[in-house]
Amino acid sequence: MIVVRPLKGFRAFDAALRRGRRSQSGPLTIVLLQQNSDDPVTEMALGVTIGKRTAKRAVVRSRVRRLLRHAAAVAVHVHEEELRARKIDTMVCLWRSAPSHPALLRQAHVQRHLDAALRKAFHQHALPS
Repeated sequence: MIVVRPLKGFRAFDAALRRGRRSQSGPLTIVLLQQNSDDPVTEMALGVTIGKRTAKRAVVRSRVRRLLRHAAAVAVHVHEEELRARKIDTMVCLWRSAPSHPALLRQAHVQRHLDAALRKAFHQHALPS
């Protein structure tokens, strides 16, 4: 089972955003980064971000981050075999639009976009196996 841990620090985010492969679905962009070693993947670093320009209110940004973290944990469990096979050890989720009210964004909406972005990354050969 892959353990999801937080991706912390500006340098870690910057490295993932520079070297990772991108995939998009609706307002969500994911960046996936492969590990360099041949060790089996047991941990995945997860970074979640939404800009102040995207959502002015902190309550909206916090809700988006919370929903993304939960959706990513579910997605890692569902797509675990594919992530292991492709040696993905870092994922960054970037949310690019925000609702006017936090209650308008639902878990199912976020989960649908995350699953679609992962499937797109896997099936369009965005990542070498």
